[in-house]
Amino acid sequence: MKNILAVKDLSVNYLLEDGSRYPALKRIQIELKPGTIHAVIGQTGSGKSTLGKAILDNLSNVELGRESSIVIMETEVLSLSAVARRRTICDWCASLPQNPLLAMNPTLICGAQVAEAFKTKTQNQRRAVIDLFVDMQLEEPETIYSAYPHQLSLGQLQRVCLAMALARKPRIIVADEPFSSLDPVNSSILSSLFGRLAESEGTSFLFITHDLKLASKLAHAWTWIDGGEVIAKGNNPLLQTAHLPDRAQKVIDAFHAMQISLPGEKTKEECLLSTEDITYYHGVRRDFWRQRREKTATLQSIGFSVHRGEFVGLVGPSGSGKSTLAKILGGLIDDFIGNMKYAWPKSDYFRHVQYIMQDASTSLAPLLNVSTILKDAYTSFYKARSQQQVDELVRKVLEDVALDPSYLKKFRHQLSGGEKQRIALARALVVAPKILILDESLSALDRFVQAEILNLLQTLIDKYEMCIILVSHDVDLIAGHCGRVLELDHGKVIYSGKPRIFNGSGDLL
Repeated sequence: MKNILAVKDLSVNYLLEDGSRYPALKRIQIELKPGTIHAVIGQTGSGKSTLGKAILDNLSNVELGRESSIVIMETEVLSLSAVARRRTICDWCASLPQNPLLAMNPTLICGAQVAEAFKTKTQNQRRAVIDLFVDMQLEEPETIYSAYPHQLSLGQLQRVCLAMALARKPRIIVADEPFSSLDPVNSSILSSLFGRLAESEGTSFLFITHDLKLASKLAHAWTWIDGGEVIAKGNNPLLQTAHLPDRAQKVIDAFHAMQISLPGEKTKEECLLSTEDITYYHGVRRDFWRQRREKTATLQSIGFSVHRGEFVGLVGPSGSGKSTLAKILGGLIDDFIGNMKYAWPKSDYFRHVQYIMQDASTSLAPLLNVSTILKDAYTSFYKARSQQQVDELVRKVLEDVALDPSYLKKFRHQLSGGEKQRIALARALVVAPKILILDESLSALDRFVQAEILNLLQTLIDKYEMCIILVSHDVDLIAGHCGRVLELDHGKVIYSGKPRIFNGSGDLL
């Protein structure tokens, strides 16, 4: 069987502002056969996303190695002119992004965006798009067609993006971490679509991921990249592979260590925050007389409390309301109904409650170095000490998140995903909060980095005498580290208590 994609000796160097070169990829070799799923695995910052962008010709300010070769459908694309290269790639390839919300036009309805992707226009374009939505197992496809991106869940948006990719009838789809933001239900739907498209349509997938379980389940072959180099390859299930290099084996060990093991129960201490009958209406409109119209309840009568020293998990499927509740607790949404009590003055709320977003990249200023970011966070809540005292505090917090002082001079674009998340954590810790809220903040990180940050958080709970609320759809993360779980579904609390294992399947009750 001939290869539909062949990458040979691909080397990529990023050209930095100071004139130096940063080697992102070194002589990468990958082969993709028709109708197969090839997983590209690696830790955060390993270069796997750079590989996907290089294949799709989406890199800028880079230098390719002289011997680099990318062959798509028996055509060497790197030898073509820029226009011919783009045309060839667009004819045969499509992409599936990690964050579908950023990949779509917020001013156009979803149906119109998918219709634009068709190579040939037909009279009944709307019907063709709706048929694609049905194939993507989207409920109420007519409604999805007329909806704007912000009105859909991430799981729905990811399937709309897949429909957009399939509209061009590509032979190759480069999927860059498409499952990282999805709950288990939507992840299962999307993975079954991958398998069906590969088997029945002959579509090939280059599946870039850090999820070892999904890679082992879905992929027909896999390539492990670390430090920009291929360190292992295989055709057998990944998690059953023996004799892996030490760097890969450490990640496998971290994955197995994070499988479900229920934490011990802690004695409840001081109550830091409690809610009573919290209700929130999404999409509320007001008429001329300021009367509410078209109410849609995102949260309904939520009541719970958190205590000092607790590690609380907030779980639920996409659209259950868990991120909305996290934003209310973080002070980012204030037009809710109900009562919220806390153990500090209202004027100090944002100092004592810190909210860390899912994507640390969007929360870090691109033009400020790490030192300035941390100092600005501190001086926003405290009267300025001497410069020496502030510098010492910033270094101490950086050490608490396991980063050395050399990071103080770095900018956002010079950090990996795991390093950005640590900086976001340091920025929250520098003000000594009592409650730390992580809203899917670990979902885009590989298991090894997740394990490092979670172990770090466990030590920080006692050191800073605070409570951590972890919002996640990852069962292993919640059950392995949280002493208490609050599960939401359709805006209601359906379970509150210790995490439990159901029938040994790893599902939370």
